[in-house]
Amino acid sequence: MIRQDSSGLNESETGTFPIPMVFLAARFRPLERLSFEAEGRGISYSGNDVYSFIGRVKVRIVGPLFAAGGYRYEKAKLDEKDVLADVEFSGPFLEAGFSF
Repeated sequence: MIRQDSSGLNESETGTFPIPMVFLAARFRPLERLSFEAEGRGISYSGNDVYSFIGRVKVRIVGPLFAAGGYRYEKAKLDEKDVLADVEFSGPFLEAGFSF
């Protein structure tokens, strides 16, 4: 949103559109209840880049219930019409859920 307080004028623009991304995943399951997983996804277009990488260890607790932990790295570099963003996130994570 762009706002000019002195005149009370403001303007904003929003939009939603699908972004196709490349996605690769791999899983190694040495035991029925234990798996090692890796995921990568990303897109690069006209100087704008978005990437995400995940590595996790997943344990099936009982039935479809699982618990997992791993490491995630995310990077976005955008340069579009005077809007500049260079954002990077990384760190460990925990998750639990149902797999079906």
